[in-house]
Amino acid sequence: MYGEPMLWRLLDALAVVDPDDRDDELQQTLQMGSAQLAREAAKRIVATYG
Repeated sequence: MYGEPMLWRLLDALAVVDPDDRDDELQQTLQMGSAQLAREAAKRIVATYG
């Protein structure tokens, strides 16, 4: 959805943030929380692999 550069940006950001603040970082970076990110990932996996 966002491309490879965003993946690396997100991984870099999550590596330095406190684990308790990761959902906030996801929200700030992707404009979605961990639950929504998981739902979106599941949809894409099913669409790709059936």
